[in-house]
Amino acid sequence: PARRIFFTADTLANEAREVFRRLAALGLRLDQAEAVCLDPAAYAPALIAAGREIFGGRPEDLPLTMSGGLPADVSRPARLLLAWLEWLADGLPPASLADLAASGLIGDGWLAAAPGILPHQLAGFLLELPIQGQPAEYRAFLRPAAGSGGSRSAREKALSWLGAWVDEVLPMADGRERLALDDAPRVLRAARNLLARPDPAAGKLDAYAAGALLDAIDAWLPLADWPGLDAPAWLEGLASGLRVMGLGPLPGRLHVSGLADGGHSGRACTFILGMDDSRFPGDSRENAALLDRERLLLSPALRLSGHWRRRREDALRGLLDRAGGRLFLSCARIDVRTGRDLFPASLFSQLRGQSAGDETADDAGRGLIRPAGPEDCLAGRDDWLHTLLAARQNSLTRTDLAPWFPALAQGEAALAERAASRFGAYDGLVPEAGADLFAGRKPLSPSDLERLAACPLDFFLRNLLEVRPPRRFKPEPGRWLAANERGTLLHDVFQRFAEETSDAGADDGSWGPLMERLLAQALEQARRRHPPADDLVRRREERELAGAADIFLANERELRQSGRPAWLELSLGGPDAAPPWDRIPELVLEPAPGLRLPFMGRIDRVDRLAAGGLSVIDYKTGAAGKFSLDDPLRQGRHLQPLLYILMLERALAMLGRPEEVAEFSYFFPMPRQEGRSIRYRRQALADAGKPVLASLLALIRDGLFPFSNEAADVEYSDYLPVYGDVGELAGQAAGKMRNDPTLAVWAALRGVKP
Repeated sequence: PARRIFFTADTLANEAREVFRRLAALGLRLDQAEAVCLDPAAYAPALIAAGREIFGGRPEDLPLTMSGGLPADVSRPARLLLAWLEWLADGLPPASLADLAASGLIGDGWLAAAPGILPHQLAGFLLELPIQGQPAEYRAFLRPAAGSGGSRSAREKALSWLGAWVDEVLPMADGRERLALDDAPRVLRAARNLLARPDPAAGKLDAYAAGALLDAIDAWLPLADWPGLDAPAWLEGLASGLRVMGLGPLPGRLHVSGLADGGHSGRACTFILGMDDSRFPGDSRENAALLDRERLLLSPALRLSGHWRRRREDALRGLLDRAGGRLFLSCARIDVRTGRDLFPASLFSQLRGQSAGDETADDAGRGLIRPAGPEDCLAGRDDWLHTLLAARQNSLTRTDLAPWFPALAQGEAALAERAASRFGAYDGLVPEAGADLFAGRKPLSPSDLERLAACPLDFFLRNLLEVRPPRRFKPEPGRWLAANERGTLLHDVFQRFAEETSDAGADDGSWGPLMERLLAQALEQARRRHPPADDLVRRREERELAGAADIFLANERELRQSGRPAWLELSLGGPDAAPPWDRIPELVLEPAPGLRLPFMGRIDRVDRLAAGGLSVIDYKTGAAGKFSLDDPLRQGRHLQPLLYILMLERALAMLGRPEEVAEFSYFFPMPRQEGRSIRYRRQALADAGKPVLASLLALIRDGLFPFSNEAADVEYSDYLPVYGDVGELAGQAAGKMRNDPTLAVWAALRGVKP
């Protein structure tokens, strides 16, 4: 009779690892053992994963044979099919398609047209687009690149390929306007297109799995119009349950079998995996549709609820009787998917009690993710875990981790420096960076200076280190157009209206129809480019935009009484400058001696006033609450009015026609702001703003980039994941401003006294 050995593992994955560890500890070859899985669907993938950790390579190249075949869902085609079905069921979210691209499951066909574009880059390109999941959006944002000719960028070519791939694999109806998951023939044909695409990276398992999946789909396609066929559910069951490459025991390989066919290999060592009460002997509850007593009334030959349970128990006892040599019986203690505790099956406990005199395993030291000893280390990860955790299971310190993580020492030094009272390199003292910016003379925009005034460290990360977080489109629930799209649409409409009426002093009755036409054209373009998912939302936003157009018209009639447009969408100091402004190669401002830097910007509108002078107007589609007449600059956080005035005056002087700007206005056309206008006089801005501007440029010159002393300044920062606890950082920054004279300029600007 077999020598029975019992052990429990913390998880199913470690139960599978323990098979290989036990064989190594006993000095047995793989072909001297058989692993019988009481739940093949769970344990076969776990054994494959453990084998790949140890041996590497593809699943089909592992030293394993499986009597029931390898599960197809570890192959690329089956994983692709399952991920595709999930993408369809979730409503085509771009994030899921990006995951498919980044994982490489969709192949790399775009490389023929766009060499060098990596899978994660293609995923990033997709996530930048304002796609919320409508099929028409994918066509609008991916396919237009196809007609751009040879001048297309690699990004456009890669996205064009992705657009063609999406067209092939979407089961569409109603003229390709609606996703038709209830149309079985369309779904099956789309699935076939998905699987039939060539995959140069496919291995033997992938080829077998793809062939089996395509054969099954082809067999069902002629019958796909049967009423009630749920094609997505059928495809999911096919991909999850299909098994390929079934093999019997072979030399040099661990044989994996199920309860029905296990124990016949005649090998010296047998593992029975999965003896927890959730898997063995299985569910014996009565069928609610036909109870046991009702079955007996119908026929004594009908199977009762306990039949399959008894049959599995009898099959296991038969396996125990015919197994010789060593027999390992095991179960897991935790289901990692649900976090639920697992308990040994009753038969496991019964057999263990009967085998009290046999060898038993030490549950505390085996079946864990941490190897019990050096002899159990089969992969590089095992060596690391054993070395790190064996001696200090519950008392690890940073000193213990230092040899494996040398960067921790630098992190400790950074934390100590930040906690100190003086301002240092780990807080943003980088003199070389300021010198580089002044030497390189890279133009700054008003928003750059406003970022510097709000949080110099933010400015340093973005403008000097040029660290950029990945661009991601984040849809707003219940919105059609994103905030920036609404602003761009209104800016374009207002610009075209002002261009067509620039010579008119007053409304002659044509302004209303003209505005309606321009807005209708802009909305039609927006609908084509960004098809709305909800018609009610679209109509609500169109009414809001029409209200903004009406408010603009009313304001325009008032403005034309005192002036007329002189320049629209005026670019200064940058590569987009149009004649005659392109004659200005560099637009330099010098608010204080020795503080000279070039600037660039784009002004929405400049009017020439009838009373003399110019008026700069900036359209704002956001809220007006943060702007104030009493505190127009907010310690430099709102420098745009002053900078636009100084830049325009400087540009006109360089063109040889100096002219003074009399005022700057913010105009808020959205209905919720009721057309509010905030107007600043030039002199008030210049008197208060030039010292602020000089202080900010002095910070750059001296390489001082501290964190803000007010956490609200970084509420919408791109670098919040880097900062961590912004409240703590703001408190530390305030302390350094009070204690370190190096930050005297910054402290004076913020009104912090030593």
